[in-house]
Amino acid sequence: MKILKYIDAKTLSRINISALLITALCEVFVLYTFFTKGQAPDLEPWKYKAIIAGLVLVSLLFLLSVLFMVIFSIYRKTK
Repeated sequence: MKILKYIDAKTLSRINISALLITALCEVFVLYTFFTKGQAPDLEPWKYKAIIAGLVLVSLLFLLSVLFMVIFSIYRKTK
């Protein structure tokens, strides 16, 4: 966490909020794609697997973004 010492709290807060919002928008898009196109009966198996892989990847990125927001909040309180 050495990088946290060199960047001011306001900048880190903006970066975290921006990342969280962008990832949340991506999550909504992936869920929409999964529920609309991923449930089609004539969907090819490789496309279904690609949609699932995208869903898992974006969900993990969203969870990491939330985790970093919590870590940053804890860091700001201790500083």
